[in-house]
Amino acid sequence: AISQALGGPRAVTPFGCTVNQADMTSRIEVCTGHKCGRFKLAKDIEDLAKEAGDCKVKRTGCMGKCMGAPNIKVTLRVGESRPLEDRYSRMRREGLAQIVKKASDQAKAHRKSGLFKPCYRERLFNAFVAFRQKRGWGLPKTSKAQSIAVNQTSIDFSKGSDNITGKESETTSDVQPEGGKHTYWRIDKVDIVSKWSAIYRCTSMAPPENVLVPGRQTWHVQLFAKIGDNSEDLVRREYTPISTTKQWEQGKCDLLVKIYPDGEMTSWLRTKRPGHELLFSNPRATLQVPSLTVDASLEAFSSVLLVVGGTGITAALQVLEQYCNADMQGIPVTLIYSCRRDDVLMAQAIDTWALASSQGGQSRKAILALTDTMGSASPSFPFAIAPERSELDKTFSGLRIIDGRVSEDFLFGELVALPKPIRTVVCGPEAMNVAVESMLGNSPCAASLLITVLEA
Repeated sequence: AISQALGGPRAVTPFGCTVNQADMTSRIEVCTGHKCGRFKLAKDIEDLAKEAGDCKVKRTGCMGKCMGAPNIKVTLRVGESRPLEDRYSRMRREGLAQIVKKASDQAKAHRKSGLFKPCYRERLFNAFVAFRQKRGWGLPKTSKAQSIAVNQTSIDFSKGSDNITGKESETTSDVQPEGGKHTYWRIDKVDIVSKWSAIYRCTSMAPPENVLVPGRQTWHVQLFAKIGDNSEDLVRREYTPISTTKQWEQGKCDLLVKIYPDGEMTSWLRTKRPGHELLFSNPRATLQVPSLTVDASLEAFSSVLLVVGGTGITAALQVLEQYCNADMQGIPVTLIYSCRRDDVLMAQAIDTWALASSQGGQSRKAILALTDTMGSASPSFPFAIAPERSELDKTFSGLRIIDGRVSEDFLFGELVALPKPIRTVVCGPEAMNVAVESMLGNSPCAASLLITVLEA
């Protein structure tokens, strides 16, 4: 009866966990970043996957491999090993049908084998959540009959409770994130830092499990949430913490989040208060250091230029932190940060970094470009006070503040002043990335630029 209620046969795995065999599908992720998105392959792949069956298509942000655009990743979970992943770059429309058919055939063959079970990390995670459920940690109070029913089915391993409202949590569902390690974090405090943005200060519910990615890298985490009563899948978004790797190991993580009026994840997060639990992935590598590329590179460069906008400043701060190390003190770094007047973020941290150059060592320059506010749009935090330009000039002596967007002439001037070749990192909204990348390509120094583009 339980099997029928769940919609199909279930494969039994260790720790009493169960997995619906009907959900054993290949996952096709299609990059829709500013370069890959120009090819408009996502709709074609979705149509092919619908026809082939056993494939789920997910449109993602930039995969960080813009030089190989367009990019596609196919994932299939297999037994104890890590998920099988196939990456396809420089794809052409005529080759899509073959890729989708291969992904569909793999999923069908694997499901028919009856050998599927989650990898050991997922089983341990499910066992941990089931243990919390058995002890009643973070769960709403239920009757004895209800508790028995939950323990018998072993389905809703990750349901929790909203510690503020007493309602069932929307952070997770019976659909678990695929691959990797995931842990629960509790919101301790929400600091509103502008009319549009806030810092969510979180503490891990299981600090010993907070393992960092190895090597010298900048990093990010994924936030998962079940949004809406009728939602079947977890919504996933990537965020770059403003806290340090050491703080992560100590069980602390601070996320700077801009609340978009029409943003699915941020609108949901806007309603959460201290005490609510969030589901994070473990850290994932963003850029290798010192190359500042997605994959390790031995390309030599003599200086670094960071051009960032909005919450892209979070990625820049990690780069600045890494380049404070003694072995990179001889590399000049220039930061150009563009933001709206009512959404100035992390100015104090940037100013502190820039002023440290006066003590000798690394040559550092920080430029803040202030653009106009968002017209008639209603801000997420209307009562927050936006600092006046005169106040910014008075407070931050290490920042050079200019009015307006970053122009081509201004950017050329900063490029000319830096030693060549220049490792250039661009991180901001898609429209900004496209504009800046175009200006860099038209600059007199274009041949001396090594460009990395990230989408904020």
